[in-house]
Amino acid sequence: MINDFDKHQRSWFKERTLRLGIIILPVALILILLLLILTDFSGIKGKVSGENYIPVIANINAKTASQEVSDGERVEQGDVLFRLFNQNTNLETLVKAEGAGLFYGVNANFDGVEQGQTLGFVKYNQPSNLLHLQLERGQQHLFNIGDNVILSRNEELLEGTITLLLGEREQGSGQKIGIAFAPHAPTIKLLPGTEFEIILPKQLSEVSQRK
Repeated sequence: MINDFDKHQRSWFKERTLRLGIIILPVALILILLLLILTDFSGIKGKVSGENYIPVIANINAKTASQEVSDGERVEQGDVLFRLFNQNTNLETLVKAEGAGLFYGVNANFDGVEQGQTLGFVKYNQPSNLLHLQLERGQQHLFNIGDNVILSRNEELLEGTITLLLGEREQGSGQKIGIAFAPHAPTIKLLPGTEFEIILPKQLSEVSQRK
């Protein structure tokens, strides 16, 4: 009797588990599909930032930092702004301008620099081929320098490349990014406060169909 009861109980448990699995599995698949759709096609929204003073940040811990250009001097992208020397490794690291503009240093020379420390600022021009965006709070996508993106404002599309990553990169929310465009990119009004949606690489095929 006990053996028959055990068999019946095991059979009932298996049947119940199977029924639950049949119910739960489709629901889980639907939820995963919805998550993928939202992740791939929601886009990243932000506004053109009115700020064009971009900090020059030390990229290593260094014993000394030597300023290579004068305050108010015009610099071009790639110009060396600081030379950082790490006494422990006996290595020199160059800090270069991320774009063209006027340079202003916090101090001409530093004795001891920490990674992430602000060494100065570059007042970047805001030409049609360089755009600074402030992402909306809550955005969790993290960009990388060199990522290709497309900005969409209504039916206008503008392709560009990420050149700067500034502020709250770890959290993503409120992140500032800089985007460079080809010199002869279509000109659209990039006034401070203009709202854009950043189209992620996974959406490029969809965007090309819209063009």
